[in-house]
Amino acid sequence: MEELVEKVVAPYEEILSEQVGKLCSPLHRMTLNEAPMDKLITDAYQSFTGADLAFSNGWRYGPPVLPGNIKVKELYQIIPANPELFTLELEGRELVNELEKNSENVFAPDPFNQKGGYILRSSGLFMAFKPYNPAGNRIQHIEVQGSPLQSDKVYRIAGGGKQIFKAYDSRKGNKNVRAIELLKEYFIQQEKVRIEMKPTIISI
Repeated sequence: MEELVEKVVAPYEEILSEQVGKLCSPLHRMTLNEAPMDKLITDAYQSFTGADLAFSNGWRYGPPVLPGNIKVKELYQIIPANPELFTLELEGRELVNELEKNSENVFAPDPFNQKGGYILRSSGLFMAFKPYNPAGNRIQHIEVQGSPLQSDKVYRIAGGGKQIFKAYDSRKGNKNVRAIELLKEYFIQQEKVRIEMKPTIISI
């Protein structure tokens, strides 16, 4: 198996070994509400687009990445699906509805209605919720960029891939850039990347 893997990877070794920057804090996906590996992704999305909010799926793949020099190989371990970036404008009420749907997928009392994954990862969002409340009634408080969410206000959102906000695919604007390229550029610009994890998605 090792020989097969080496044979497949060999043509891409030069690309994968390119150093793009330095990581100063560990990355992992071991927590339910938010995690530093996904925070890196959403911070990069938000930085690239200037969006009010950025979202990424709560995936469960990718081994932890320790501080040190980061190569393109590590970027593919973080987000191997390499989704295309999009932006989307949603009213506050639409955003709350999507976040309630996501929480139902994670916390539905009937296990047959649980659709895997974690809470949507995000940047720019503060949310307090009660995970065991009935569907549609979990979110207790939301802030966007430090201000209370307004139901009729339009917010600009960035995300990657078709899994997020599927109901609004026709309103998404593709940015013609994929996650790996964007993360690579983010590391090059920042030179040293540190993910500060202050709780922003809180179960109450």
